[in-house]
Amino acid sequence: MRTVVFGFDPGLKGGVAVFDCEQGRFSDVVSMPVNDDGIDTRVLKTFLLKCKMKFPESKYVAVIEKVGAMPGQGVVSMFTFGEGYGSLKTAVSYALHTDIISVTPQTWKKTVLSGYEWKQSVPKLVIPKGTSAEKAKEMKKAHNREKTQAKARGKAVAMQFLHDKFPYVNLKRGHKVEQDGLADAC
Repeated sequence: MRTVVFGFDPGLKGGVAVFDCEQGRFSDVVSMPVNDDGIDTRVLKTFLLKCKMKFPESKYVAVIEKVGAMPGQGVVSMFTFGEGYGSLKTAVSYALHTDIISVTPQTWKKTVLSGYEWKQSVPKLVIPKGTSAEKAKEMKKAHNREKTQAKARGKAVAMQFLHDKFPYVNLKRGHKVEQDGLADAC
């Protein structure tokens, strides 16, 4: 029986990837459908049902990236993200009639990106005693910039992996620049 894996990077800049294990290639890679309220589950379910029609009588596997709160994110934005994440899981479960595998970014990157320098570490910030409040604030800003840059380098590695292994996958999909959410979905 053919196995088809659906990968999801949740979020408004996320993506959906459909991998045909029999052919060893991605059949579809699209941006996460969104509307003013967040993830457009109606459009997502329609897309997933169309994909199922391409691969009838197949085993479907759904993998969703398990993400959590980011430092500095407000309560309202976290609630909104959680609501979207729950809606995504519900839509996927409804359309595919399969269990969902949730996997952390660290877990899938360790497995998939083996041999690539994907882990970008930033040393812990240590503010010496006696440092002025102004200087401490500058140090925190610089540290946060460094963490953001490390995260961007890590995402670039996932995109490089796709370029190397699956050069036919278009990560721009209607955008001017490549979308890391599409790479993460793959």
